[in-house]
Amino acid sequence: MRCIRTRRDFDESLSVNHGKLVVVDFFRDGCPACKEMSPFLEFLSQDHTYRNIVFQKVNVDVNQETATACSVTLLPTFKFYKSKREVDQLEGADQKQLVAKIQKHM
Repeated sequence: MRCIRTRRDFDESLSVNHGKLVVVDFFRDGCPACKEMSPFLEFLSQDHTYRNIVFQKVNVDVNQETATACSVTLLPTFKFYKSKREVDQLEGADQKQLVAKIQKHM
């Protein structure tokens, strides 16, 4: 799973993956809920069921510009993009809701 380090990389990633569902995990290293969700997101990114989905991470301490531009105020936040447009989001550490939103937009 790729960690997006700059706003430019974020924008390029959405352009390159045009047409695919892109799930972006906005997290912070010291966030307990973020740490709880990280292994689950890694599992999903390697699950054959979700092979056509792009999973990425943005560390808000490293890439604050992207987090601000995406209006991230709660961690973890998962944003869902299709065709470079945000189509949904999930705030908080809820594995069932994360899977439900992924399946909704697949």
